[in-house]
Parts: sequence; C-alpha cells; structure tokens
Amino acid sequence: YDNQRLVFCSGLRELDAVLGDDQKLINKVIMAAKDLKPEFITVLGSPVPMIIGSDFTGIAMEIENMTNIPSLGFDTTGLNYYDVGVSKAYLQLAKRFVKPCDVKEEKTVNILGATPLDYSINENITDLMALLERNGYKVNACWSMHSTLEAIKETTKAEMNIVISVAGLALAKYLEKHYQMPYITAVPVGKSGEARLVTALKEGQVKVE
Repeated sequence: YDNQRLVFCSGLRELDAVLGDDQKLINKVIMAAKDLKPEFITVLGSPVPMIIGSDFTGIAMEIENMTNIPSLGFDTTGLNYYDVGVSKAYLQLAKRFVKPCDVKEEKTVNILGATPLDYSINENITDLMALLERNGYKVNACWSMHSTLEAIKETTKAEMNIVISVAGLALAKYLEKHYQMPYITAVPVGKSGEARLVTALKEGQVKVE
C-alpha cells in the first residue's frame, strides 16, 4: 500500500477480448511503460483469455521487442490457487535474471515466498529480517517483499535460502539444482520457533519440523 501502483487491468471490452485483438493490449502496456519506466514487464491471463487461447508468451516477446524492456508472459487462468502463479513468476524471474556467483557471502541468506497474500501484516517480514540480523545473518534478497530486482539478480551470493511459504518451494528446489544452494523450510513462530530456525541455519538442515 505504500508503493506506487504497478498492477493494471487491461480494460479491454468484451468484444476485443473475444476477437483476440492483442494489439490493443500491447499498446496499453507500452503507454504505461513509457510513464512508469519499469525494470521489467509481466503480462498475466484471466479466464477469458484462457478460453480463447491468448498467447501471453508471444505478447510479452512483442512488447519486449518494441520497448527493449525485459517482458514475461504467463498463461495464468484465474482458476488455480495463488501459490501456483507465484511459483511460476518466481521461476521465470530466476531463469531470466538470477546470475551465477562463485563466491558466497558468509552468513548471508535469502528469504523465499514472502508475499503479501501470505504475510498481509508486513511487519512479519521485517521482524523475520530483524531476527536474522540479531543472530549475525545478512538478508541478501527477499522474494518478494522489501527487496529490489538488483538484489534478486544477486540471489546466488547467499549461502542458504529460507522458504517461508509453499509459493517459494519450487524456486528453492530450482536454486538448489542449478546453483547448489541449500535451503530450509521454516516459519519461526514464538521463541521456540526462532531458536529452531537459528539452529537449522547453523547446521544447514533442509527442513525444520
């Protein structure tokens, strides 16, 4: 709520959507991009585009060719749980932007799966960051609250990932497979939960029960 609005509805008429007039959507996106100058653009689907088979990957490629802004297209349908869409977004961001890093920063971690849908009380995430810092850990990238695209690009600088919602699990497995980054799954609730998380970080465990 504290940030500039960066999510928009296409506002297309029903006839435009049914006839698949992609150019109107592309033009609207380009107009918004000229005003906002975003670091990247994403195009998402809803039930109507799903029915008519809109090609969001192709639309995103055309937008990128016309704007020179990295653009991603997602064939979301509005029919799945939100974590499915978040997982897709995380994986595409990782494949497109995350850079390999040979030298890890000591006692540095990433937080994966921090979304306003799971943590609507934003202080929960800042409290988690403060907990890690009190115990000598630096938060490198927080997917996807209180972070920047530049930090996300440098995700592999961290020694370990902490998964705090199911939406971040696929990303953690991807980073483990492609960049040999270990991860733990933990939501530190209460003093005992905080202690288990810190212990898990020290021991490099994969899962906190």
